[in-house]
Amino acid sequence: MREADITRHPLSPHHVTVGTEDPGVQRGWSLLHVHLNRGTRIWIDESTRRAATGPLPTAPLLLVDDEPVAVGEGEAWIRLPVGRHRVSLQSGFFAGWWTVDARDGETVELTTKPGAMDQDTLDDLPLKPKKYEVHMGFFSLTVAAAVFGLMTFAVTLVAVAVPAFLVLQLFSPETWESIYPSTTARVLLALPTAAMVVWAYWDHYSGRAAARREDAAQNALAEQRLPSAQTAYEVPFAATSAPGGADSGILLDLRWDVLNKNTSEGNLIETPWVRSLTVGIDGVSVPATWGRWWIPLHRGEHRIDLSLPKRHSASGVSDPRKTWSKTVDVEEDAITRVRLAPRMRREEHGGLEHMAVERFDEDVRTYGADGRLDSFASLL
Repeated sequence: MREADITRHPLSPHHVTVGTEDPGVQRGWSLLHVHLNRGTRIWIDESTRRAATGPLPTAPLLLVDDEPVAVGEGEAWIRLPVGRHRVSLQSGFFAGWWTVDARDGETVELTTKPGAMDQDTLDDLPLKPKKYEVHMGFFSLTVAAAVFGLMTFAVTLVAVAVPAFLVLQLFSPETWESIYPSTTARVLLALPTAAMVVWAYWDHYSGRAAARREDAAQNALAEQRLPSAQTAYEVPFAATSAPGGADSGILLDLRWDVLNKNTSEGNLIETPWVRSLTVGIDGVSVPATWGRWWIPLHRGEHRIDLSLPKRHSASGVSDPRKTWSKTVDVEEDAITRVRLAPRMRREEHGGLEHMAVERFDEDVRTYGADGRLDSFASLL
């Protein structure tokens, strides 16, 4: 991956260093180290309504608190003020988010896999700490470790035993006959295999321990009510239950996608990106943006209003706005999940590529409050 494949976004409010070299963290600041990756994703073919796989429409774009900071593939170091920050990812569609608790003098490591947004299971996360692994069953892990060990044994045999055999056969046949097939030779060949199997188990379980710590930290952040007249909580991507302790309310899933999936290979800093949106519940503003939000509400009818700019480019947005409104019924001891996805069409306008809102796709359903939350990643 070349350093030239990533650049600081010209609208970034933060100092950004690109490349693999650690610039160091200054006192009074925190440092966010991000590995931006590209890849493929699953999307719905509009003509057949079937899932298809294809490249990402645009280069990955990293945002911090809804402001673009870096675009492209590679490593970036972002200097952040101490405090809570919401890191999100776009790549021609909304591709994930993670909440960062930036602490004085510390470096936070994140890595991206935009295509993981479309997975119904948590086999991987689109934006996550570098050391983060989801659960793997003991049997699956054992099989993986055994295969890993056999591969290590084969490599060791080819790389070490065969050359040693040839050297000893040529220069000291007596030595070879004395150590092979002795127990010592077998142990020397088996040691790398055993070491790699032990390492596979240790790496997996240490990753799971790190994942549990990260999940606990994310859930603790989610329990903090957002400053708003309407009670609202940000839900972590991997959360399985709603924060706040309420028994009923609206689970609001907000993501945007593109209709035309052709890839863009233009100038990185001219990559169009989609701004935040405004959300209101019963006429009261909610500080929500792209992602998942929990709004505890009493039973009855509640009106949801959403508004966002109609056209988005790399440098600005158009004045006209596209709006969506709907009244939903919240039941007692139930979650009303409202999944809303504005569909964008990429087009040329004024010599620049834009994302233009064409329509809103929606899905509303209700299920018991004691059940697990639906996956945010699943497609409409």
